[in-house]
Amino acid sequence: MGAVGIFAGARLPLLQAFAVPLGIMALTDTVLWLAKDWRPFDPFVYGSYAVCVLLGRTLTRSESPWRIMGTALLASVIFFLATNFGAWLEYKHLYARSLEGLMTSYVAGIPFYRGTFFGDLIYTAVLFGGYAWLTRRYFVSERVLVPSLVDSPGIDAPTLGESEAREVVSNHP
Repeated sequence: MGAVGIFAGARLPLLQAFAVPLGIMALTDTVLWLAKDWRPFDPFVYGSYAVCVLLGRTLTRSESPWRIMGTALLASVIFFLATNFGAWLEYKHLYARSLEGLMTSYVAGIPFYRGTFFGDLIYTAVLFGGYAWLTRRYFVSERVLVPSLVDSPGIDAPTLGESEAREVVSNHP
């Protein structure tokens, strides 16, 4: 869901960007809550995914693999820190109300972080890579272009002629 939040934040209008990951979470939480004894709507989880959307906003004009993967890494770290802090607050019977108890909560979360880390990196790469491929192959008008490069003399936007690139940039929201 972190990857979905980052991608939605980067490529959708803001309200839609929040609606996608939070809506999916609300739907799955509701199904799990009805199917079994599940504590839905953890504010630390939802807050972390909202932060993923905001982090994705920093990528609206970028196709840089380094920036995208750096953002995915940051999102997974924020999710880890926030949700384990929430577990420390909620599970008073497991963790002492001290710095040592908080650290115990973080250590207990390490095995789960591996899945978050790899999931965020892999799915962020798949979403952004798929989008880049599709916009180069089939949906050229949706391509992310940096206007300063298109307007620079002697620099053509990749795979587009200068006039086509200017048209795409002028029509891009």
